[in-house]
Amino acid sequence: MATSFDSATFASSVTREEDGKEGSEAMALLMWKARLDNGSTLFNLDFSSFPQLLSPDLFNNSLYGTIPSHIGSLSRLIFLSLSINHLTGSIPASIANLSNLISLHLYGNQLSGPIPQEIGTLASLVDLKLSGNSLTSTIPVSIRKLGN
Repeated sequence: MATSFDSATFASSVTREEDGKEGSEAMALLMWKARLDNGSTLFNLDFSSFPQLLSPDLFNNSLYGTIPSHIGSLSRLIFLSLSINHLTGSIPASIANLSNLISLHLYGNQLSGPIPQEIGTLASLVDLKLSGNSLTSTIPVSIRKLGN
């Protein structure tokens, strides 16, 4: 038996139960999920609402559009999966601002252009998956120098 999930009602109850910032972040996440359920583009998602977000897994969600440059504002992010979607454009250089990032999965999209040299500054990165895109040029030397 299928059940429906009313994210607005749930968000309201979570906000009442949580104090301060955590409650508002829970509300923002649930509103974000509701927009995803309605076929939102990735570009229209406001990542700045989630500064404490650690590991969004947006794998296979029929997202389309470009990866917004303000994704770099998620400074605490440790895992990011945007794989198997319909993303286009280039990988933004601002991804280098994700200094805690351990795993980055962008495979299975229609991303194009070069792999940004800036990815090589992600000292914590141990898992990078970019296959299944239309990326051009060679692997940047900076990536080859990552210790992990």
